[in-house]
Amino acid sequence: ILTSVMQFAMLPMQGIGQGAQPVMSFNYGAGNAGRIKKVFFYSIIQTTVICVVVSQLILFFCVPIASLYIGNNNENIDEILEIAKGFFNILLNAYFLCGIMDILSSSLRGMKYSISIMLISLTCAVPFRILWVYLVFPYEPFNTANWLMASFPISWVIGIIPFSVMITAAFKKLKKKFGVNDALANTLKKENT
Repeated sequence: ILTSVMQFAMLPMQGIGQGAQPVMSFNYGAGNAGRIKKVFFYSIIQTTVICVVVSQLILFFCVPIASLYIGNNNENIDEILEIAKGFFNILLNAYFLCGIMDILSSSLRGMKYSISIMLISLTCAVPFRILWVYLVFPYEPFNTANWLMASFPISWVIGIIPFSVMITAAFKKLKKKFGVNDALANTLKKENT
């Protein structure tokens, strides 16, 4: 149930990230640092808004949506719905963090940092989730399914931190490489006049 329903929130977010990546890559090749920053900031805003709106809609209609995936003859339907509501509350209320992490990684990929993104993912989110399962999950009060689900939003925050540091460094490098003082402001001024 959870995986199927989460696709409704994930697909728009991934679409924005995958759409922004080639635009950033093209502008990187063209040396247009201002447009790269503009695409990045608009992508973050769009992803956050879409994730929050879609997530809240799913949460509002949680029971009818989850019921679509449960047979009417299932004698444990009430228990399954309660578990689904708990999972949805944990993941969907923080899903915008996953969106931000996705835009950060797509943006960095568009600026030729693919290997670094892979290394960050392999050294931050993945090990955290493994450590959580082996070091935190076995102990009271953390040995519930809801605490297991909580590892995802926490790992998103852990992933956002190095990605944010890296994107800041990448923008500084762009400024130095293309000799732009305030590229974002200049690009916005040109387009508004």
